[in-house]
Amino acid sequence: MKKLFVVLLTVLSFSAVAADAQRPDAASRTYAQNYKDAALALCVAKAYASEPGASKDAAASASGLDNWSEYDAEKGAGKMGELVDKYLAREYHSHQGNDVKLNLMKCIDMYHSAGLEQQVRDYVPHPKRSWMQDNPK
Repeated sequence: MKKLFVVLLTVLSFSAVAADAQRPDAASRTYAQNYKDAALALCVAKAYASEPGASKDAAASASGLDNWSEYDAEKGAGKMGELVDKYLAREYHSHQGNDVKLNLMKCIDMYHSAGLEQQVRDYVPHPKRSWMQDNPK
């Protein structure tokens, strides 16, 4: 009986995960938030390019956010990459040694920057709307 319960619980867990996997929460976040999230994911992908698994996952996440976003991709995507490169080029000093680059901290700082907020104002035409609002069931 205990094994049956564990199997049933496992199947229900996978079903819940599968149901959740159908549409990420990004679909209900605003276009402004998704633009910022895409910039963060792009930053992480670039920061960890030498770590294939992390970089691939972050790049796929950044790309996937395009499905739930509305922004001027022609102008905004290039500017997003420039901002990411600017922050990753910063020299941060870690108390844990010179081999620690604090790349994630750089990405977090970029995420909270006035520069990224300005890009949202410049390239996201409907920052307070979401994909769910524009694509009702």
